[in-house]
Amino acid sequence: MIKNFKWLLLVAATFIACNNDDEVTKDANSTDGSPLTAGSADFSKYVAIGDSFAAGYSDGALFIEGQKGAYPNILASQFSLVGGGEFTTPYMSDNIGGFNLGGVQIAGYGPRLYYNGVAPTSVSGVSGTDISAKLSGSFTNMGVPGAKAIHLAFSGYGSAAGNPYFTRFASSPTATILGDALAQNPTFFSLWIGGNDELGYATAGGDSSVNPLTPPATFDAAYNNIVSQLTAGGRKGVIANLPYVTFPYFYVIKYNQLTQANLTIGGNSLVGTLNTQL
Repeated sequence: MIKNFKWLLLVAATFIACNNDDEVTKDANSTDGSPLTAGSADFSKYVAIGDSFAAGYSDGALFIEGQKGAYPNILASQFSLVGGGEFTTPYMSDNIGGFNLGGVQIAGYGPRLYYNGVAPTSVSGVSGTDISAKLSGSFTNMGVPGAKAIHLAFSGYGSAAGNPYFTRFASSPTATILGDALAQNPTFFSLWIGGNDELGYATAGGDSSVNPLTPPATFDAAYNNIVSQLTAGGRKGVIANLPYVTFPYFYVIKYNQLTQANLTIGGNSLVGTLNTQL
């Protein structure tokens, strides 16, 4: 009996040993449960540089909830799992969007739009973000709506005559977006710029007097300068390319082309109205 009991203890110990050796701790934040790692990257000071996409501009305006959903915020939340530090954004005052001057909403800067079932409509109210107000401190989300590649290193872009989205958090009127970003000694960066260099021109109907297309040589020089400064000293980062512009805005609809009887919104057929507008 004693002999059998000894064998039972030995078998039990063997199972325990096997379980301890083979057990793998799974990380709930990993898609496959594998341990997360930063690899050779250092995310302790992540700085994002870009335009509307980085800033979180959406629904025709810049507002808090849109800023929270910006891709740099999403990246930063993931980087925090592997040593990423604090990520700061120059938030607007509310969710109305845009700026006010003397308590009056400034045309061209919000408020944000929503779809009311018939057409895009502006939210009610006036933005609480005064266009003349300045924010203190530095911010690691350096996304600026409307910025083109040539603007990132342009001195004066943060002045009263520059871009108000950058002016409100620029370190000085003569500061540059790139300069303020590098002054924070980032260990990792993201760069997505160039959309406004082409989209501004395209959405203006190809009218250079409204919004000129950045010449390729000018864009190349500006972009190479940005990348060379960001990667100086072996600094790591990620660069996003520009997507193919294929959304409906750029498709021509001919006069009287709309004939679908079921093109109805809110119980009203819009075929006749749209054909008249076209």
